[in-house]
Amino acid sequence: MFPSRYIHTKWRHSGPTKHSSTTSWEFLYENLSKKNYNYDNYQQNNYRCAHGACTRSRCSENSNGYGSCCCHGNYCNSGFDFSKTAVSSMILTIVSHGSKRFDFKAEDYTTWKTAWGEDYRLGLFFLKGSENLAFSFHTIQYKSLGLLPDFRHLGMAWIPEKYRGREILKVVTDYLIQEEQMKKQNMLACNVHWSQNFWKRATGKSDISACTYYISYYEMSDFKIPKVSEMKNDVVVKTVNTETVHDVLKYDRAIFPFDRQNWMKSLFLGGIGRIAYDSDGKVVGIGCLSIYLSGECVISPLYADEEKVAQAIFRSILEEILLKRNLWRMQVRSNDQCIQSFQWIQPFLKTTIHRSHLSNLCYSMYPPRHFFDFSKVFVNAHPTNGPC
Repeated sequence: MFPSRYIHTKWRHSGPTKHSSTTSWEFLYENLSKKNYNYDNYQQNNYRCAHGACTRSRCSENSNGYGSCCCHGNYCNSGFDFSKTAVSSMILTIVSHGSKRFDFKAEDYTTWKTAWGEDYRLGLFFLKGSENLAFSFHTIQYKSLGLLPDFRHLGMAWIPEKYRGREILKVVTDYLIQEEQMKKQNMLACNVHWSQNFWKRATGKSDISACTYYISYYEMSDFKIPKVSEMKNDVVVKTVNTETVHDVLKYDRAIFPFDRQNWMKSLFLGGIGRIAYDSDGKVVGIGCLSIYLSGECVISPLYADEEKVAQAIFRSILEEILLKRNLWRMQVRSNDQCIQSFQWIQPFLKTTIHRSHLSNLCYSMYPPRHFFDFSKVFVNAHPTNGPC
């Protein structure tokens, strides 16, 4: 629940501002000149959310020049659906103007919101006097399907490079401490190097030993289909459909014993999904590839009992996508907890395998080393939405 000091916003149209030569909706805002930030110093005025589209989200403004908006996807009084207008626009802004990430699309927010409902929250910080996004994040509350404690995942954390520094980190840190209660909640995140600083300040934890994540990019021209004899397959790989997706969800729960079936179902049915069975009909692996408008192909996830199963699944996917045009590159993630997570892809490449550091799994309360079965995680699901 949001604290009582959050208020509902109202429409107020404004003319040109010093940051814009065109008529626009008034946002939250002045500039970065005010110092001595105090998070409790709220100004109870008519505040604005993303692009002024939401008038029922509870929003806040602080004295340091940032406005924040955390929304549950409510409908606003003007009849706009926040989940389908403003947030989609802001996600595109994040992708095209700031983070330069090519593995998001405008529909992602709607998919996440539909999958997790009230357990999903999106947060946006804006610069006063402008529509400039200064920080974005979302949280997903994961409910345990067994004896493990529930956890909240912090993801999609992004600060435009021009705003990065101590000032915005203090704003973000104070917000996470007070509103997300990170020192009292069991929270996890896949933090890149710069976000580990505010994670330590917000949680008091600096342990990054649970899992290290890496990322690789390969041009589509780097791939080949190896001979069947080289693969030595004795598994049957099938396309995921509305019937086999139930086997996918069951296998996923054994690796990630927390409720995310709605998202995984959407992911596998919306992408190029595969499931592998052994000779006895037992599920021994699942994999999915999503293709984005940028032409980037992302494996997310690839789980398997052993390396040859992971390779059989990927081979089936690769045979399909190599027939497609306008594909750019392949994004492949790996980790240090699954032994073959890095080298399994080598038979499919004309070049040598390579990777670079991406992030580390961080926590606020309970070390997550035994939360998930990383031994089968050849490629983790999108780190924005979960640890594996």
